[in-house]
Amino acid sequence: MNYIQSTLIKDEKIVVLPKIHPIVYWNPILCSGILVFLLLTTGTIVASQEIWDVLKLTLFFIFIVAIFWYVLNKLYYKNVEMAVTNKRVVTKTGIISVHTEELQWNRIESIEVRQGILGRLLNYGDVYFSGTGSSSVLFCCVVNPWDTKAKSAEILSR
Repeated sequence: MNYIQSTLIKDEKIVVLPKIHPIVYWNPILCSGILVFLLLTTGTIVASQEIWDVLKLTLFFIFIVAIFWYVLNKLYYKNVEMAVTNKRVVTKTGIISVHTEELQWNRIESIEVRQGILGRLLNYGDVYFSGTGSSSVLFCCVVNPWDTKAKSAEILSR
């Protein structure tokens, strides 16, 4: 929240601070779990010692990759900042190289929620603010995207 608070202009107040859904951290865990399951089921069918040795090495490699992937996700999403203020919509991503997107309320044309089946079940989704021209701001994987859209639409209608 350092970037957004440091760039607030006079009389600007933060209205909504969307939170990122924990599902973004499940990708490495879920993918690794599926791979481990497939390897173990394949290994039980072919039960030679050489194959078990290869499977153990492969499982260890998958474990290391999953940990590395999880740490990268944690670092990336820990440094994502999103906010809806009474004057604009702003997002900042990145650790070393930083990317910011901002849209003033008078430039916003529409607010969309993009939510898949899993998002509907677990109450997360993307909120997409499209502006005049080709400008846009995306809030990715936020908790309760419909609430973020409703509060944003309320500001937009003023």
